[in-house]
Amino acid sequence: MTTTAESGEDARILRSRDAMRAALLGLLAAGADYSSISVSDLARRAGVTRKTFYAHYDSVDAVVSAMARDLFAGAVAALDDAALLLPLGRGFLGQAIFRRLALDVETVAPLVLKCPGALFLEPAVTVMRDDLLPRLRAVNGIGPPGGFEQAYLFRMAGAVLHAALFSWASRSFEDSPDTVAALVMEVLAPVADRILLGGREAGSGEVVVND
Repeated sequence: MTTTAESGEDARILRSRDAMRAALLGLLAAGADYSSISVSDLARRAGVTRKTFYAHYDSVDAVVSAMARDLFAGAVAALDDAALLLPLGRGFLGQAIFRRLALDVETVAPLVLKCPGALFLEPAVTVMRDDLLPRLRAVNGIGPPGGFEQAYLFRMAGAVLHAALFSWASRSFEDSPDTVAALVMEVLAPVADRILLGGREAGSGEVVVND
């Protein structure tokens, strides 16, 4: 059972975390160069001590990576099973993810435009491996892709996703999420479908590919 004291502590932790994330976005919005932002800058703007900062994150980079992971994990968690049905070339997965990310453009824009792209790649790969792939396998009854294919597919997908988000943000999100998603899936879906559908014999179900 969660006590009132524990609930209060959890709320303080969340407030501190959110304050540090907001501080980073605020500094970037104010024109600060990412490479010049220090832990002291973030802590001061967030109204917390350096000790409190290090209780949550070990660096400024870690703040960006955590925010990116939450963006991607939130988009995957919001997917319904219909969006996960193979083949991905039908575009439903891409549409659902970009429509979700469109709700967070105020966070997406400064992160993709002003922070190192590498800080997006690892969180994207982690979410695809730990969150998205298990759901794709469960919904479609497919086995796991090979280690070689999985490693390259996830990193290629992460790079394409970052490039698309960078371009989308650079254009002030004037393009519809479905338009951006269609282009991304045109690039990724043929390879992803070949790799994922190649594991169908190892699964417990049957995947039907519709033309």
